[in-house]
Amino acid sequence: KTNVAALEGQLALVEEDVNNATAKGVAKINGQLWTARMEDANLAAKKGDWVEIVRVEGTKLICRPITE
Repeated sequence: KTNVAALEGQLALVEEDVNNATAKGVAKINGQLWTARMEDANLAAKKGDWVEIVRVEGTKLICRPITE
Protein backbone atom coordinates (compact mmCIF):
# COMPACT_ATOMS: atom_id res chain seq x y z
CA LYS A 1 0.00 0.00 0.00
CA THR A 2 1.16 3.51 -0.73
CA ASN A 3 0.14 7.05 0.10
CA VAL A 4 -3.07 7.30 2.15
CA ALA A 5 -3.86 3.60 1.66
CA ALA A 6 -0.76 2.90 3.76
CA LEU A 7 -2.47 4.56 6.74
CA GLU A 8 -5.09 1.80 6.98
CA GLY A 9 -4.47 -0.38 10.01
CA GLN A 10 -2.14 2.14 11.66
CA LEU A 11 -2.77 3.86 14.98
CA ALA A 12 -3.51 7.56 15.38
CA LEU A 13 -3.56 9.71 18.52
CA VAL A 14 -6.77 11.66 19.13
CA GLU A 15 -5.95 15.37 19.47
CA GLU A 16 -9.58 16.62 19.68
CA ASP A 17 -12.51 14.47 20.82
CA VAL A 18 -13.95 12.48 17.90
CA ASN A 19 -17.74 12.51 17.84
CA ASN A 20 -19.75 11.90 14.67
CA ALA A 21 -22.88 13.46 16.18
CA THR A 22 -21.13 16.82 16.49
CA ALA A 23 -19.07 16.34 13.30
CA LYS A 24 -15.88 17.10 15.23
CA GLY A 25 -12.64 15.29 15.75
CA VAL A 26 -8.94 15.46 14.97
CA ALA A 27 -6.30 12.75 15.10
CA LYS A 28 -2.56 12.85 14.51
CA ILE A 29 -0.52 10.32 12.57
CA ASN A 30 3.03 10.69 11.30
CA GLY A 31 3.11 14.22 12.71
CA GLN A 32 0.13 15.33 10.62
CA LEU A 33 -3.31 16.36 11.88
CA TRP A 34 -6.32 14.85 10.12
CA THR A 35 -10.06 15.28 10.49
CA ALA A 36 -11.30 12.09 12.13
CA ARG A 37 -14.64 10.29 12.38
CA MET A 38 -15.59 6.99 13.96
CA GLU A 39 -16.51 3.96 11.84
CA ASP A 40 -19.47 3.31 14.17
CA ALA A 41 -21.48 6.51 14.69
CA ASN A 42 -22.50 5.27 18.17
CA LEU A 43 -18.89 5.38 19.39
CA ALA A 44 -16.66 8.30 20.28
CA ALA A 45 -13.01 8.80 21.25
CA LYS A 46 -11.55 11.25 23.75
CA LYS A 47 -8.42 13.37 23.44
CA GLY A 48 -5.42 11.21 24.31
CA ASP A 49 -7.05 7.96 23.11
CA TRP A 50 -5.46 5.84 20.41
CA VAL A 51 -7.63 4.75 17.49
CA GLU A 52 -7.07 2.38 14.58
CA ILE A 53 -7.49 3.79 11.08
CA VAL A 54 -10.00 1.69 9.13
CA ARG A 55 -9.89 3.70 5.92
CA VAL A 56 -9.40 7.19 4.53
CA GLU A 57 -12.32 9.02 2.90
CA GLY A 58 -11.08 12.13 1.16
CA THR A 59 -9.33 14.07 3.91
CA LYS A 60 -10.95 12.19 6.82
CA LEU A 61 -9.61 9.28 8.81
CA ILE A 62 -12.35 6.75 9.56
CA CYS A 63 -11.37 5.12 12.85
CA ARG A 64 -12.33 2.51 15.42
CA PRO A 65 -11.42 2.46 19.09
CA ILE A 66 -8.53 0.31 20.26
CA THR A 67 -9.78 -2.46 22.50
CA GLU A 68 -7.47 -4.11 24.97
